[in-house]
Amino acid sequence: MGNIVAFVKGALHYLGNLAFHLYKPNALKNCDHLIHVQTGDKKGAGTDANVYIRLFNETGVTSSEILLDVPFRDDLEKGTLEVFPCPMLGDFGPISRIEIWRDEAAPWDDWYVDYVMIAHVGSKTKYYFPVHRWIRSYRRYSIKEFDVVLPQHDDCHAARADELKEKRMLYEFVRQVPGLPTQVKTLPVDESFSNEYKWNIVQRKVQMLTESAITKRIIYKWTKLDDIKSMFKFKHFPVPSSVEEWQTDEHFARQRLTGVNAVMIRLCERIPDNLDVDDQMLRPFLEDKTIVQAISAKKLFYTDHKLLKGLATDEHTELCSPLALFYLRNDGTLVPVALQLFQEKAPTNPVKLIFYYTLHSNHDLEIILDCL
Repeated sequence: MGNIVAFVKGALHYLGNLAFHLYKPNALKNCDHLIHVQTGDKKGAGTDANVYIRLFNETGVTSSEILLDVPFRDDLEKGTLEVFPCPMLGDFGPISRIEIWRDEAAPWDDWYVDYVMIAHVGSKTKYYFPVHRWIRSYRRYSIKEFDVVLPQHDDCHAARADELKEKRMLYEFVRQVPGLPTQVKTLPVDESFSNEYKWNIVQRKVQMLTESAITKRIIYKWTKLDDIKSMFKFKHFPVPSSVEEWQTDEHFARQRLTGVNAVMIRLCERIPDNLDVDDQMLRPFLEDKTIVQAISAKKLFYTDHKLLKGLATDEHTELCSPLALFYLRNDGTLVPVALQLFQEKAPTNPVKLIFYYTLHSNHDLEIILDCL
């Protein structure tokens, strides 16, 4: 019986994809954007309700209501990535926000969305909208690009308050053992994986262990930084998208905000006493500003990893406890300008100036060389 059900589901899926490929060429003639929707892989994540989306540009202009549906295809099923044509938007401009909702055709048929990505057909520009929510039938969800906004800057206060209230009800904490941290009372549906997903994890683990073992046998000792790329040879270890820029100053600074440790950077209100820099050194890197002017304009930031000082290591390893200074350029790009590897000022611990500066003349070069 199970084989028959699987066969029928597979046949329907095949026919749906065939219908989409027949429908797609004609649909693309009348659209300039494609809407990619990733439904989550959670129990009950798919939906049979009618789903709608509305797009907003940076000036608040909105598109019409767009029904996310492809004829003869069973859309928005668990774990699927669907692509929908978007009606012609013309000179709409960058998309800064979306509004997404579903009707009450199946009131208890909630839908879990991982993300929505909208791609411009011509320019290939992509706009990402992380959702990671259950879409209820009684609410419209407004999602800004990247879904990152401070509470005081959020113009959807009521929706934010409703979501926080719902989260507090879902994540009810109890203390099981006196003196130990609290634990969630009941694991919410959002945190549970389907059996299929768990099995995929096991399969992937076996594949990754196999690929890792092969990599260890064919990769030799690194002699230069580019040798790191030789690690990425297999399906489950693809070449990272940032491999061509990870050595750039902009990428280094970006990691202070979006990397694995994004809580160390601080607004610089005064230069730390143990950071050995002055106006003459930093002048070429602050767009003709003095240190005081840059601080007043709130353009200087710093990281201080003094907590690493004195950390025990093996006898052949010396652990740095660095300080770094960053500058927010007029074009909105954060860049490093100075790096000191250890906490104490010393001739053996010089400040490294970051050479991101764009030279416009030989005079600029002379100024920088005078400061080094």
